[in-house]
Amino acid sequence: MHSHDYTIAHFEQMKELAVRLAELPAEIRLHEYNYEVFGSWILELRFKGIRFRLVYDGKENELRLDNRDVPRDASGFGPHVWRSPRLAGEAFYAGVLGALKNAVQWRA
Repeated sequence: MHSHDYTIAHFEQMKELAVRLAELPAEIRLHEYNYEVFGSWILELRFKGIRFRLVYDGKENELRLDNRDVPRDASGFGPHVWRSPRLAGEAFYAGVLGALKNAVQWRA
Protein backbone atom coordinates (compact mmCIF):
# COMPACT_ATOMS: atom_id res chain seq x y z
CA MET A 1 0.00 0.00 0.00
CA HIS A 2 1.36 3.43 -0.95
CA SER A 3 1.24 6.36 1.45
CA HIS A 4 -1.37 8.19 -0.65
CA ASP A 5 -3.67 5.16 -0.38
CA TYR A 6 -4.15 5.87 3.34
CA THR A 7 -5.23 9.44 2.59
CA ILE A 8 -7.65 8.27 -0.10
CA ALA A 9 -9.12 5.65 2.27
CA HIS A 10 -9.52 8.29 4.99
CA PHE A 11 -11.47 10.67 2.78
CA GLU A 12 -13.64 7.86 1.45
CA GLN A 13 -14.48 6.94 5.06
CA MET A 14 -15.23 10.60 5.90
CA LYS A 15 -17.52 10.89 2.87
CA GLU A 16 -19.52 7.88 4.02
CA LEU A 17 -19.60 9.20 7.59
CA ALA A 18 -20.90 12.58 6.34
CA VAL A 19 -23.71 10.84 4.45
CA ARG A 20 -24.68 8.82 7.54
CA LEU A 21 -24.46 11.84 9.83
CA ALA A 22 -26.79 13.77 7.51
CA GLU A 23 -29.42 11.07 8.07
CA LEU A 24 -29.52 11.81 11.86
CA PRO A 25 -29.38 14.83 10.99
CA ALA A 26 -25.93 15.93 12.14
CA GLU A 27 -23.45 18.04 10.25
CA ILE A 28 -19.68 18.26 10.08
CA ARG A 29 -18.45 21.77 10.83
CA LEU A 30 -14.67 21.22 10.76
CA HIS A 31 -12.32 18.49 9.58
CA GLU A 32 -8.56 18.12 10.04
CA TYR A 33 -6.43 15.19 8.88
CA ASN A 34 -2.71 14.74 9.47
CA TYR A 35 -1.00 11.82 7.79
CA GLU A 36 2.29 12.69 9.53
CA VAL A 37 0.77 12.22 13.00
CA PHE A 38 -0.04 8.54 12.57
CA GLY A 39 -3.05 9.41 10.40
CA SER A 40 -4.77 11.29 13.22
CA TRP A 41 -7.87 13.33 12.47
CA ILE A 42 -10.47 15.57 14.11
CA LEU A 43 -14.08 16.29 13.21
CA GLU A 44 -16.19 18.94 14.87
CA LEU A 45 -19.88 18.46 14.37
CA ARG A 46 -23.30 19.56 15.53
CA PHE A 47 -26.16 17.23 16.41
CA LYS A 48 -29.46 18.45 17.87
CA GLY A 49 -27.88 21.79 18.69
CA ILE A 50 -24.99 20.22 20.62
CA ARG A 51 -21.39 20.59 19.49
CA PHE A 52 -19.15 17.53 19.52
CA ARG A 53 -15.57 16.72 18.59
CA LEU A 54 -14.71 13.28 17.24
CA VAL A 55 -10.98 12.51 17.42
CA TYR A 56 -8.99 9.64 16.02
CA ASP A 57 -5.64 9.50 17.83
CA GLY A 58 -3.44 7.51 15.47
CA LYS A 59 -0.63 7.08 17.98
CA GLU A 60 -2.98 5.59 20.59
CA ASN A 61 -5.17 3.94 17.92
CA GLU A 62 -8.23 5.30 19.72
CA LEU A 63 -11.47 7.11 18.85
CA ARG A 64 -12.91 9.69 21.27
CA LEU A 65 -16.09 11.72 21.27
CA ASP A 66 -16.04 14.94 23.33
CA ASN A 67 -18.94 17.26 24.13
CA ARG A 68 -18.40 20.99 23.61
CA ASP A 69 -21.48 22.05 25.54
CA VAL A 70 -20.45 20.87 29.02
CA PRO A 71 -17.86 22.33 31.44
CA ARG A 72 -14.67 22.58 29.44
CA ASP A 73 -10.99 21.97 29.69
CA ALA A 74 -8.39 24.23 28.04
CA SER A 75 -9.24 22.79 24.59
CA GLY A 76 -12.80 24.09 24.86
CA PHE A 77 -14.29 20.61 25.05
CA GLY A 78 -15.59 18.71 28.05
CA PRO A 79 -14.77 15.16 29.09
CA HIS A 80 -14.95 12.25 26.72
CA VAL A 81 -18.48 10.94 26.33
CA TRP A 82 -17.24 7.88 24.42
CA ARG A 83 -13.91 6.12 23.85
CA SER A 84 -13.16 3.11 21.71
CA PRO A 85 -10.25 1.34 20.12
CA ARG A 86 -10.12 2.04 16.40
CA LEU A 87 -13.10 0.55 14.60
CA ALA A 88 -13.34 -0.42 10.94
CA GLY A 89 -16.13 -0.82 8.41
CA GLU A 90 -19.70 -0.93 9.68
CA ALA A 91 -18.52 -1.10 13.31
CA PHE A 92 -16.96 2.37 12.87
CA TYR A 93 -20.19 3.96 11.62
CA ALA A 94 -22.37 2.13 14.17
CA GLY A 95 -20.03 3.09 17.02
CA VAL A 96 -19.87 6.78 16.12
CA LEU A 97 -23.58 7.18 15.39
CA GLY A 98 -24.53 5.22 18.50
CA ALA A 99 -22.23 7.33 20.68
CA LEU A 100 -23.77 10.54 19.33
CA LYS A 101 -27.32 9.31 19.91
CA ASN A 102 -26.47 8.17 23.45
CA ALA A 103 -24.76 11.47 24.29
CA VAL A 104 -27.80 13.46 23.19
CA GLN A 105 -30.23 11.09 24.93
CA TRP A 106 -28.23 11.34 28.15
CA ARG A 107 -28.62 15.13 28.12
CA ALA A 108 -32.39 15.00 27.56
